[in-house]
Amino acid sequence: MSAQVLADAAGLTRSVIANIENGRRSDLSVTELFAISDALDVPPSALLFDVSRPFRKIQVGSRVITISAATRWLSRGLGAPKTSGGKRAAELLLWGRQVEEARTRIRHLRDEMQTYVSLVGSDLGLSRALGGAEAATDAAGVALVEAVARTSPSASASLRALLQQHDAEMRTHEIAVRSFVSAGGDAGVLEPAAIVPGD
Repeated sequence: MSAQVLADAAGLTRSVIANIENGRRSDLSVTELFAISDALDVPPSALLFDVSRPFRKIQVGSRVITISAATRWLSRGLGAPKTSGGKRAAELLLWGRQVEEARTRIRHLRDEMQTYVSLVGSDLGLSRALGGAEAATDAAGVALVEAVARTSPSASASLRALLQQHDAEMRTHEIAVRSFVSAGGDAGVLEPAAIVPGD
């Protein structure tokens, strides 16, 4: 990949990339690191460390650790945090990851449900019902299952199972959001509207 192609893909200038490649610039902003990482389709840690030598020891702050440990540290920290700030950050990262994973699973389930909606040509109000954890028993969910059953009885059983999975994931999401907020996270994640395709 040429410097110009990388610069274009990362949204940076050619001179920034050239200065980094030639060693005239050794520091990167976090935004630049993420942009280059995304453009190259490699994890940011692969740009920070020689990941081909995972057992090589490097200095990280006051510690000497392996590159493998350093890459883990970037995502999880080194062992149990000792300070209240470190513990809070670890808890926020844990619950934030749980919220995002639940949202991803919910989006995938909703995408799958669209196949069934297309069978009957209408969601019969299901979009509204998907905002809560009772879509499988909501009148709209029941009506959609019944409408699909008239078209394809086997498909209705699959849709019913998807709705039940959706409801279970919504409950998991609600628990993760409450835990995230009680740890000091942004209450804005409480909004069900935040779970939309392409989030």
